[in-house]
Formats: sequence, structure tokens, C-alpha cells
Amino acid sequence: MAFSPSEVAFEGFRLARQRPLTVVALSVVGLAAAFATYWVMGASGYMQAVSQVAAAGPSADPSAALGLLRPMFLFFAGCALIGCVSTAIQAGAIYRGVLRPQEHGFLGLSFGADELRLLLLGVILVLLGTLVGIALIIVLAIVLSVLGAVLGASGMVGGAILMVLLSYVVMGVVALWLGVKMSFAGPATFARRELSVFASWSQTRGNFWNLLGCYFLAFILALLIGFIMFVVGVTVASVVAGVPFMTAVREFFPSKPTGSMDLYSPVRLTYTLVSALFGGLLNMVLMAPAAEAYRQVVQTGTQADTFN
Repeated sequence: MAFSPSEVAFEGFRLARQRPLTVVALSVVGLAAAFATYWVMGASGYMQAVSQVAAAGPSADPSAALGLLRPMFLFFAGCALIGCVSTAIQAGAIYRGVLRPQEHGFLGLSFGADELRLLLLGVILVLLGTLVGIALIIVLAIVLSVLGAVLGASGMVGGAILMVLLSYVVMGVVALWLGVKMSFAGPATFARRELSVFASWSQTRGNFWNLLGCYFLAFILALLIGFIMFVVGVTVASVVAGVPFMTAVREFFPSKPTGSMDLYSPVRLTYTLVSALFGGLLNMVLMAPAAEAYRQVVQTGTQADTFN
């Protein structure tokens, strides 16, 4: 059986057509995660702390900046936890539809051993990604220091700018490569009913470029959905709030410090509710291709056809 990366990229739409109620359920999960994130942003004290430091300006006491550490930790830890739980539940529903279509759960959703394994996998991948990022930063900092010693003060400015640009390129390439190489970790964990962190490394061997093309196309489709979601969401929000369209847009690109944002303004609340209608489909389009690629490449053994 021939394997078509372009067809796999559209797997999310096929799954949505087969399981429309699961799309609705995923949207509800995403909406709950959004409001949970809003609560964490307020409860952690992060927004208030950022607003206070920004208001003080350059003359702010350095100790005030140190006061950001605790709310920052609470904020990012809370958001990471919400993201991991939400992703585990949604990924479980999507993988179930692709890899175990005979199972349905409640509107495709469940929270059992499969989701707990996916949650643990998500935490592990976040930690591994953090460690890799720190290692890259250390290596690039060492290279920059050596470059400074070689070029001296006169050439340091130009060299530093070049190194910063190269650093972004290197980190982007590494993140892209690791993302593709580890893209079967979730589907493998779900399909094998056991934590499978590194099996993806060998399962994707020889398949990199076709998988990359498949995921890139799915990403473009998701961008189109996201653009439609933003335009529709902001349009409805501006009508409900009774403000001009561009005023509603500026609500999401504030010129004031982050801490001054009103998370529960009519515009933001309406947009959150409307965008949730697209959220389920968006996540299906992003997550389903990896599961379908895993099914065809690993479970049915078609990798020799086109992915080598």
C-alpha cells in the first residue's frame, strides 16, 4: 500500500468528519484550559508584579525584579501543568480515533491509563526540551565568548549580532529536527499501552523529510484555520462589545504592560468562547497526522514504500 504524506496531512479533517462530536468535546476541553490559564495568570500574581516593575521603569529597584521570580515560577508551572493535562486528554481522544477506532469513550474522551501515560510523556518531553535548550544556550554562550576573545572589542559588536542570528537559526533547526524525530512518541505510547519515550527515534529513521513535509502541510492548514478563527472571533467580539474591529484587535496586542490587561473584558471573553468552536478542529489537524503516519509506518509496515 502506497503511503502519501499529503493524504496523511489531511487526516485531521477525515477524523473530524467521522467524529464530529469528538471535535465538540475537544473544543470544550480547550475552553476549560483557556479559563484555567486565565485564573493562573491572575492567582499567581505574575501580571501584577510585571505591571509594578514596568511602571517603575529603568529606575526600578533590582530587588523588585527579583520579586518576579516566585510569581513567574507559579505562572509558568501552572500553565505547563494545564497544557500537559489538556494536551494529554485531547491527544488521547485523537489517537483513539486513529489507532483504536473501535473505542469511543464519552464523545471520544476519556481520562484513564492512556491519558495518564500521555501526561507523563508530556512532562518528560517538556523537561528534556528544557535541558536541551539550556545546553544549547551554554554552548552558544561559550562560542560567543571565544569569538569575542578572537575578534577583540572592535569586531565584537558585529560578531555578536551575527552570533545571535546564528543562535536563533541553530536552535530552530535543532527544535525542528527533534520535533520530527520524537513525533511518534505520543502515538507509540498510546498504541503500545506503555510509556515509549525514545522508540520514536528508530521508528522515524529514514523518514525524516517526508514526515517533515507532512507536518509542514498540516501546520499550514492549521495556520489557515487559526487565521479564520482570529478574524471570526475578533469580529464577533467587536460586535458583542460594541467597539470597532481594530479596537478589538488592539485588545490582543496591548501597548501597555502585560499586567494591565483585563483578562475578563467583553472582547476577550467573547473571543475565547468563539475561538473555542475552532479549537477542536485545530488540534485534530495538528495531532492526527502523527498518529496516522505512525499507524501506516509502524503498524502496517509501509515505511519502505515512500518514507525511506
